[in-house]
Amino acid sequence: MTQGIIELYLQGMKPEEVKQTIDQELEKASSSIFRLRLVHGIDNSTDIRDMIYDDYQPESHPKIIRVEDGWNEGITELVLKDY
Repeated sequence: MTQGIIELYLQGMKPEEVKQTIDQELEKASSSIFRLRLVHGIDNSTDIRDMIYDDYQPESHPKIIRVEDGWNEGITELVLKDY
């Protein structure tokens, strides 16, 4: 983990496993965490990426302020607070 960022490696997981993992990390994320970096991979990951964008918007969870694409298409970031 980079300070303030939790990286979750989700490749190979089923969508329901991904959702459970993200929900657990959001629940335990302290105020010092400002991002969840979700590494879902590029190949065969559109279902995961779409689920993240559909289920983790600011109006669906009080800790999330926005969802951003990562530095490549295999990464999505949940922003919990700005730097």
